[in-house]
Amino acid sequence: MPSENMSNVLCLPNELLMQILCNSKPRDVRSFGNTCRRFRSFILSNKSKLPTPELKWDIAELIFGRRITLLRCRPSAFQRARKRALEKMEKWEFTEKQFSTEFTNYFFVMVPEEMYIKCKDFDSDKEALIRKCVGPLRSSILALEMDKCSLDEPVLGDFFKHLSPFSLHLAGHFDRSIISDQVLPLSSLYALFIGLNRTDMDVRTRVSGITVRKIVSNWYNRYPDIRKDLRNLPSIPDYNLKGFVIEIPDCDLDYNEFFAFLKEIIRVPHCTRERIIIGNLPKTLIHYIYSNLSDLNMVGPAVWVEEGICSVEDVKWSSSLSCCCDNDRGFANHNYFMNRDLARDPAEMCETVQLDLSISVLQFEGMLLPRRSLLDFWITLKADKINREKHLPETVLVDTSVLRKRRRTEP
Repeated sequence: MPSENMSNVLCLPNELLMQILCNSKPRDVRSFGNTCRRFRSFILSNKSKLPTPELKWDIAELIFGRRITLLRCRPSAFQRARKRALEKMEKWEFTEKQFSTEFTNYFFVMVPEEMYIKCKDFDSDKEALIRKCVGPLRSSILALEMDKCSLDEPVLGDFFKHLSPFSLHLAGHFDRSIISDQVLPLSSLYALFIGLNRTDMDVRTRVSGITVRKIVSNWYNRYPDIRKDLRNLPSIPDYNLKGFVIEIPDCDLDYNEFFAFLKEIIRVPHCTRERIIIGNLPKTLIHYIYSNLSDLNMVGPAVWVEEGICSVEDVKWSSSLSCCCDNDRGFANHNYFMNRDLARDPAEMCETVQLDLSISVLQFEGMLLPRRSLLDFWITLKADKINREKHLPETVLVDTSVLRKRRRTEP
């Protein structure tokens, strides 16, 4: 027989229960749901509205059509008596059907450090399933590989906004034109990698320079204007230590778009560091930008000097033209290397030429005091492809399978 207090709780209307649970701790809400079937059903049906416990595993691999895997890395030094029990918790696998029917009924959400999603078609069913099971990833990596995206831009944008990853990697054969400033206006995003579409190297859809410019504009809009009030910094932990990185192996960029997003990012002082790396650009564009670097002196910090925010000595521009080729002649024979005269014809530049351009503004505040950073920006433009290894599901599957195999051989 239930106690009198329990009977009183059972008689509470759902509206009052919702108010009580919304002001409770996640663990208490979960414990409350375990008391009876009615409360469990009520909590699961209102999971998205209630404070939910977080399952903070290290890696989540959602490979649709194959398996769903959760991994938790453990230190190697354990007491022998506890080791077997803990090993069982290091890997949790589901089929796609089990994940969609069983895992969604657990009253918690996943918040892994690294999440990998791989599917042929990222449609509304997968989007709803992930949204239901995954919490905010504000300090995590999200890698999404898809051959097709059936979601429209507003829905895809809401999905990324719901997860709010710190770092986002996109790969697969999907149409790059869906990546727009409407999809990626994320205040939490500090690293963006958009991989190549290798379906057809001749007719593939490239990331447009206009898209890059709009993404940079959105990213800039989170910054306060230091000339007005530096105290209005966004509520982001260690804001002044953050570095924002955009890496795009292939981009349809022209000079006007390059100048526009460069002007955007350096026109207002701010406390973060930025780096943009764009690959597979035409040598003619790199040649033209390098030939017109003097135009850049008229934007950004030049205005700050006029307004008295900093002095001319505080502003440091640097640029270098180099290459990564491995021919027998060596680097020094290229006529654009080590500050030599630039070749008149871009065709004379090697296929691996790259332009590195940086600007920093360190404000001097007095003797024995550290300089205050007002700007720290670096851009790399490469004629060659970016062949840096990224966090993609294929790489992780190989690594984790090797790890599991090694564990089986341990005595």
